[in-house]
Amino acid sequence: EEAVFDPTDVKIGKGKVATKGSTVTVDYVGKLVNDKEFDSTYKTKKPVTFKLGAGDVLKAIDLGVTGMREGGIRRLRLPPAIAFGARGNQARAVPPNMVVLYVVELKKVAKAKR
Repeated sequence: EEAVFDPTDVKIGKGKVATKGSTVTVDYVGKLVNDKEFDSTYKTKKPVTFKLGAGDVLKAIDLGVTGMREGGIRRLRLPPAIAFGARGNQARAVPPNMVVLYVVELKKVAKAKR
């Protein structure tokens, strides 16, 4: 499995654009390349809100959500270097040096407060 960051739009949203510094709310599903799901906000019914570009989430999620529009869905293929790295994530059953896949749905964009 080649380790390349590869964001692909599944659905282009029609709402506000997510830019660095915006506060965004997303739903997502995280899977291993063998299709084994390791995380999902749809199952917990708890979307995640974070400031884009602040380092609050995996670097690849910051990169992948930037430029999306509200209502959009993007598939992200994350190489280990910008995902869980050589350590993996035992709590989520992600092995070391694993390419992971996320499908992210951008629910809301709130512009940065000055």
